[in-house]
Amino acid sequence: MHTATMSIRRISSTAAIVDVDGDLTQASEDALLTAFGEASSAGTRTVLLNFSLLAYMNSVAIGQLVTLLMRARRQGRRLIAYGLDQHHHELFSLARLDGAIEVYDSESDALAAALRFPEIWAPDAAQRARPRAGHALGRLFPRRMS
Repeated sequence: MHTATMSIRRISSTAAIVDVDGDLTQASEDALLTAFGEASSAGTRTVLLNFSLLAYMNSVAIGQLVTLLMRARRQGRRLIAYGLDQHHHELFSLARLDGAIEVYDSESDALAAALRFPEIWAPDAAQRARPRAGHALGRLFPRRMS
């Protein structure tokens, strides 16, 4: 096992990429949270998670991603993921993270989405992106009744 290392690339004044390289496990939690914090500096509206060099992700890592999602939403930031292989994309789907985090196949697609809509998403768009209330993530992010 190779504990994941994180590096940050700023792509614009409103967006940054966190490159995840290695195994995303409990041992990498501090590195992931620190990298997200650095990427979320003033003015950042979108944080992209590059998983193209991800070797392994366990259930603890899924929990870490839920934590990142909650922080991003509290801070009014978008979270975008890309570069997931088929196995990790299936994990995202099983955990229903793909309904809460925008997922793209390539860096170019993710960058286009991030730069096309750099502003914080509108509340109605965030509402559509939320998981159903009966799902585990839905309990974390319940829909508001009008």
